[in-house]
Amino acid sequence: MLLNGLKGAAADREGRLRVTDLVTYLKRNLPILAQSVGKNQNPRTSMDIDLQKEIVGPFPKELDISIEFTASQPLTEMILEDPDLNIVKQGNTAELRWDLHLKRGEHVLREK
Repeated sequence: MLLNGLKGAAADREGRLRVTDLVTYLKRNLPILAQSVGKNQNPRTSMDIDLQKEIVGPFPKELDISIEFTASQPLTEMILEDPDLNIVKQGNTAELRWDLHLKRGEHVLREK
C-alpha cells in the first residue's frame, strides 16, 4: 500500500505527492485492505514535519495500461470507474484484455 502511494496512487490531480497526500491515501485505504483479509486497522499519524512538503512528482497526467483477465475466471461483467465514479469501460472477462488510456487517479474495477 505504501509503495503504491509512493509510486503515484496518492498523488494529487496535478501529479504532486506531498506528505499530506500520502497520509490521506494510507488512512483511506489501509482499513479497506485490512478488512479484505478479515482484520481491522485504524491508521493514526503523529508527525513533526511539514505536511505540504512535496515528496515526488509530478507524475504523468495520463498513462496507458492493460488489464488482463485469466481464462480460468468465470464469465463476469466488469466495470472500471474513474476517480469521479464515471464508467470508463464496461465489458466481460471473456475479452481477456483491456488496453486503456487513463487519467491519473484511483480507479475502481468491480463486478457489475
